[in-house]
Amino acid sequence: MQADSGGYLATRYDHDRAGPVPPQLTDGKDPVLRVTEGFLRRTGNVGRCIASPAAFGLSAAAFGDDPTRVTLRLSLDRHTATYWDRYVHEDVPRSAADQPRLVVVCAQREVRGALLLTPRPVGQGRAIGELGVTLASGELPAGGLALFELWGAHEWRSASGAAVAAASALAPQATTGMMVNTISVSPADPPVAWSVNHTLDARTSERLGMVSTGGLNAQMLTEQGATFLSAGMLVVNPCAGTSARLTLGFARGTPPALRGAKDSPRWRRHMDRARRKALVIAQRGLEAAAPPGPHVLDWLQVQAVGLGDGAVTTLPVSYRPEGGFTVVVPGQAQPILLTISQQDAPKSATRFKLIDHTPI
Repeated sequence: MQADSGGYLATRYDHDRAGPVPPQLTDGKDPVLRVTEGFLRRTGNVGRCIASPAAFGLSAAAFGDDPTRVTLRLSLDRHTATYWDRYVHEDVPRSAADQPRLVVVCAQREVRGALLLTPRPVGQGRAIGELGVTLASGELPAGGLALFELWGAHEWRSASGAAVAAASALAPQATTGMMVNTISVSPADPPVAWSVNHTLDARTSERLGMVSTGGLNAQMLTEQGATFLSAGMLVVNPCAGTSARLTLGFARGTPPALRGAKDSPRWRRHMDRARRKALVIAQRGLEAAAPPGPHVLDWLQVQAVGLGDGAVTTLPVSYRPEGGFTVVVPGQAQPILLTISQQDAPKSATRFKLIDHTPI
């Protein structure tokens, strides 16, 4: 292994000339992937981060004058905690590995978006997030190297203000142990799956990379509906310069249980299925029986933290007569971290869920 002129590490898989990139990169030994720092190549997936931040590059030429769309699928699986224990210093508490992870994605040295992923208990699937990055033809140099950096919230250079406060609830060394499942590359922007004033449900919006609430599991990747804010916060990614109206609801009790492990006894799976149905019915009953009124806005505070410049802004909250509230996030060219604090809240803290997302 040797160091190149840019200060990163090269491997025997690297090559100097730009070449064609497969539509979907699923093998870390493909020569178009140029490993740089804190990243292990894998077979069956692209690789796994072993440091925070981690960086890697794609050696590919531009598609003429068309922009290049690169979509990353990241996930936390049952092996993430093992890698985290192996590569994170022993002075960091082991319990921190189970905290939500905020990952800021940079391409060509500029912040492009962010993902919020919450580790799931063993046997309850992965936390999956997707983010698309559009690179203009002029952003790819003659050599064709597209450099991607994955930063954790604690290490991100622009973290300040409310971001620092939120970081106490977020895992340090956030990218350590995280898997890069696939990298999809297309010669131009994909067909637009949304339009202004078109409302998208929370799961569809998260699949498109427009928001991130904690990650979807494999079942949610094909479903529509609301998503719980597992960490009391969410990320809103840039959306073609438009503002976004978010509709959020209140959730009491515990979230519905996830699917049990496949290797558990059949009788246990049947009991888990019945328990999930009972929890869903009870959850809906609680929400319908006592929806919080307008007075809750007195103790709700929503702050927007720009993950590009660290600016902190308090956003107004509008109560919805049918229940829940709405927040309008101004259009910006940087990802926004929304934190929801409950000052002087009732003894039983309220949990939140994202219902839908509307570009305006």
